[in-house]
Amino acid sequence: MRLKRLKIKGFRGYQDEVSIPFENLTAFVGKNDAGKSSILDALGVFFEEPNSKIDTGDACIHCSTKQVRITCVFDNLPQELVLDATARTSLAAEGLLNADDDLEIVKVIDCGLAKPKTQVFAVANHPMDSAKGSLLLMKNTELKRLADELGVPRDVSRSNNVALRSGIRDAGGFTPTPAEVPLDKEDAKRVWDQLSQHMPLYAVFRADRASKDSDSEVQEPMATAVDEALADLQG
Repeated sequence: MRLKRLKIKGFRGYQDEVSIPFENLTAFVGKNDAGKSSILDALGVFFEEPNSKIDTGDACIHCSTKQVRITCVFDNLPQELVLDATARTSLAAEGLLNADDDLEIVKVIDCGLAKPKTQVFAVANHPMDSAKGSLLLMKNTELKRLADELGVPRDVSRSNNVALRSGIRDAGGFTPTPAEVPLDKEDAKRVWDQLSQHMPLYAVFRADRASKDSDSEVQEPMATAVDEALADLQG
């Protein structure tokens, strides 16, 4: 996946949402304390870079809440997600893409707590029902009941959530609606677990001190690269 855009709101000096596009090479130029490092640290928080931990003091003091929102928009997306051996799906099929057919993930961090808590959402045109909510968040028993109500053919496997959701969508039971879909339970969590494996590697090399081979920002990306290279050679 490729980072296409970053949005920040409520983080340090960024009171109102700012949207930053990214290209193959992107440079930030500005005066001291203009917020350049905050952009890189916001990315570090999103990608869970070891030297970019967020704390309660990172919430913007000018905001009415202590909520920080860091959004990353991606293109070059995986064509398929494998939720288990019998469940193959895609971001488009599950309605997890935004209006531009990109993957838009927002991490909402509550800095009002002693230990900030993070929630992850997909900002998407998502199949929703005003009463039942999101298909992706339904358990198998709920999906089977809904499939029977909508007359989904019996040859659609009742044990396969992906097939059930597809049958329900085909039956016209849910309408794509702009929504923030929580990625923390049921198949939504399994989708997020799969997507996490496709995230870009991110590291911050800080200019205010010399980097060494023992630094985590050096070692962790290299360790990941070595693991991937070894995996390619296993055959």
